[in-house]
Amino acid sequence: MSVYVDDLCISMQQASDTDLQWIVDQFACHGLEVHNKKSRVFRRKETRVVTGVVVKAGVARAPNHSHERTVQLKKEMGKLT
Repeated sequence: MSVYVDDLCISMQQASDTDLQWIVDQFACHGLEVHNKKSRVFRRKETRVVTGVVVKAGVARAPNHSHERTVQLKKEMGKLT
């Protein structure tokens, strides 16, 4: 049986590339494979996208295109009333 996990996010204080490698090694010990192209460490102040959600300064937000679509829909709904 195969099970695929598409995205996984692990948070910790002061994460380093060494921590990332330790985590990858832990998965490998249990027969799991990690694709290194998709594995990375983000610094606290970096804006990043995790499973389609934008995380900036510790706050999760919808991507800009979602905000724009919401504004557009609100305008269209206003025209109906």
